[in-house]
Amino acid sequence: MQKYESMIDAAKVLLHIWFIYSLLISGILQDNFADIAISKSETEECTICCKASDLFGIGSCRHPVCMECAIRIRVLSNNRQCPVCRTEMETLCFIFVSSSLSNVSLSLPSSSHPDEDRFGLRFENGDAITRYEKYLAHVCKLCRSNGERLEFPTFVALRHHMSSVHQLTYCHICTENIIQFSRERKTYTRDGLQRHIRAGDRDDKSLKGSSFFPCILKFLFLL
Repeated sequence: MQKYESMIDAAKVLLHIWFIYSLLISGILQDNFADIAISKSETEECTICCKASDLFGIGSCRHPVCMECAIRIRVLSNNRQCPVCRTEMETLCFIFVSSSLSNVSLSLPSSSHPDEDRFGLRFENGDAITRYEKYLAHVCKLCRSNGERLEFPTFVALRHHMSSVHQLTYCHICTENIIQFSRERKTYTRDGLQRHIRAGDRDDKSLKGSSFFPCILKFLFLL
């Protein structure tokens, strides 16, 4: 039984990596995170998404993964395995590349952030916490407030805003079955939603329609 559970966990990680690459190829990922600025001078390439980043999650195995990928796997997917070597990491530290990632101390003090105990996280400083919360923020990509994307306390509040203000809706199948940041989720008009469910999105060839996902998820996640 443990062998099959390990295989399923590995399949989940591979599915997440495939999803990241599909978004990168389609150009969607860059726009979703365009408001999250990174340093232009000190960056390294993430081994998972191949994007340059200045803030990485590092565990006991010392394989650095950019904060975006680390949150996607550890927080959104609740998977504590390293995506490189599959080592179970009790604690993941978010550290800027201004430090030497190969030998930086992983004994970071607690900041009392509520997600530290919940997901086994530690943050190098307040800037790392701010960036973390920025990734997980529920934002409207159409509205601005003081130059920033308008932010909502919950995804439910964001969904209500998109419907009442912009007459746009999220696909309930994708929302319930695909692990994503809320800022990655697409919105549709009524006609666009029906087309999306039947045949996928015209501007995203990686997704072939929402009806495809319950089948693959049942195989990968519910065995």
